[in-house]
Amino acid sequence: MDRAAVVYAVNGRIVIAANPKTTTGLRLHMDPTVLPMKVTAEFLALQLQVKLQRSDHILPHPVQSEWKGSFNLFLKAAGVRSFRTFMTLARLIEVDQNDQEITVTPTRNCGPKEGFEAVQAEAESFSGDMRAVAETVLRHLSQ
Repeated sequence: MDRAAVVYAVNGRIVIAANPKTTTGLRLHMDPTVLPMKVTAEFLALQLQVKLQRSDHILPHPVQSEWKGSFNLFLKAAGVRSFRTFMTLARLIEVDQNDQEITVTPTRNCGPKEGFEAVQAEAESFSGDMRAVAETVLRHLSQ
């Protein structure tokens, strides 16, 4: 089992998505859901569980023509018009699950051109307690 989800805080909203792999190993953000910033840990835990389950498959790698507009659902979910605005405002938390644990990794926003960089020193792992995972995600989003 190799599952992943992403949680963005952007424009006063939380946008959570499944993050399945393609046949080349690249992870794609899919199926964004908008949550309020004041979401409870219990509800976020349920949403994380759903998104992690939806990431448990391999997708065909998109061809070049399929990339244009592929992030538009995220822009709409965040209530912004451009990728540049999204990237300027966004904070990202990565959630990865394997057979042994769930890891929450905060990232550093390096801007629209560079994307996000994982802050491995701040990563935290859990044995499966989704509420603790959700509380950790919310704590990092509020910093």
